[in-house]
Amino acid sequence: TSVNASSISYNLSIDNTLKFHEKNVYTINDSDIKTNGSYNFLTSVVNDNIYFDSNNEIPYTKTKTKTANGYVVTLTHDYSNLFFTSSRIAKECFGDVQLINNEDGLRFTASSPFYCEHRADDITINVTTDLTVKRSNADVVNNHTYTWNKINSNLDIRFDTGTAVREEQEALDDLHDYDDEEQNNNPNGTNSDNENENKVRIGKSTFGIIVIGLFVITVILAFILKKKNGSLNKI
Repeated sequence: TSVNASSISYNLSIDNTLKFHEKNVYTINDSDIKTNGSYNFLTSVVNDNIYFDSNNEIPYTKTKTKTANGYVVTLTHDYSNLFFTSSRIAKECFGDVQLINNEDGLRFTASSPFYCEHRADDITINVTTDLTVKRSNADVVNNHTYTWNKINSNLDIRFDTGTAVREEQEALDDLHDYDDEEQNNNPNGTNSDNENENKVRIGKSTFGIIVIGLFVITVILAFILKKKNGSLNKI
């Protein structure tokens, strides 16, 4: 297989027992490998015995295949859900990773900044599971694989299963529906605002009617008095 551009595929599968299987595939050009002694991430992937050291040394099973223009290196490791946040992608690439697992389901979040943005020309993250996924923000969903391929430093991953997540989302949806109903009934403000505005309008209208009525009565009385005075003058 010819290597045309350096790429990294971070692959995570979650089985029905909630065991995590990590498989990271690095496709590396010969031109990406530095020989001057300065540190380079892709060079270390090719040349080093790769492991992640978090409390205890976690070894990755490594395979390296030489291609026409470079190497394909695969690193694999299996985790229980208790230790997944010590994985290579979680610990190296994201500012914060949280994994919540209880009787209501599983919630996996990985929050920016995404530190691994510039490690390769092309980066993808794949999560594959047979678990029922209630919500995710994946860029692409293909059967049971959720893929994030719009990679930048602000990358966030949200991956949720379980009733707790559904109930939380339904509560948010209900809140939004209530806000929308209020807005439809009252597009320019709250009901109390409209009631106050209506009261002001009614007050102004009533005052106007009273003023006009007094004016009309005054004119009529003036006319009657004038007519009466005219009759007295004739006598």
